[in-house]
Order: sequence, then C-alpha cells, then structure tokens
Amino acid sequence: MQLFSVSIREIQIDLIHYFQGLFPQDTAPIFPGTDVKKRYRYTPEAWAEVADELSTEQWMVHLGVVLIQDDMRFVSTIAQLASLISNHIHHVVAPQARVEVTPLTTLMRSSKPVLASIETPKKPTKRAKAAARKAKKRKSGRS
Repeated sequence: MQLFSVSIREIQIDLIHYFQGLFPQDTAPIFPGTDVKKRYRYTPEAWAEVADELSTEQWMVHLGVVLIQDDMRFVSTIAQLASLISNHIHHVVAPQARVEVTPLTTLMRSSKPVLASIETPKKPTKRAKAAARKAKKRKSGRS
C-alpha cells in the first residue's frame, strides 16, 4: 500500500486549476473563498454534475474520492469543495519507521527494583524510637 499526504491547500490548488481549465477565457484570479457556482452561473442541475466530472479527474482518482451529485447541494466555494473532498479521503495514520514494541510485562519487571527502592520505608531513628516509647508510656499510663 502506498501512503501519501495531501493538504486542504493542495486540494484547493487542484480545484482552482480545474476551474481555470474549464473557463480559460476568465483570467480573473480564483481564491479559496471564490463562489465558483455563482461566478460561472451554474444551474443546480449543472452544479450537481460537477461532482461526476470532478470524480473522474486524475488527482481525484489518486485520492480515491468519488463525489455524488447530492454532495454539491451545500457547497459553492473552492474552500467548501476542498473541505468536502478532504472529508471523503480515507485517513491513515502510520509510523514512518518500524516501531519497537516492549511488552508490558517486561516494563513491569524492570520497574520493580526502582519501585522497591522508593517504597522501602526508612528505619526509624533513635530519636523517633524514643519519642514513640514515651508516647506509648503516656498512653498506657492514662488508661
């Protein structure tokens, strides 16, 4: 399996090139916020068909995204289209290199000596022993 990355910005650029190719006579710049549905006067039916046309573009095939006509109902700008396409991409998270996995039991065994040294109570000092004896005598003398 070949893994690759793509950003929203790259999708926006591909969409801008797509519309520039469809309407070469329009030399005004296209930005992510450009409402291409309104700019190129698409009817609702023609705009829905853009989903089919976009789905056959090589870069869309490479992304593995197929839009359906109903997807186009609530989008009209380059940014909205890019977000729609991005949401249809299958996202994979994989490490870039082989990751060594340490079993939990090994981790627990190696931490026991450290925990033992932390949890071992300190021996009481002579002063602490004497104070404890005095407290014990006082308590037994009151009873």
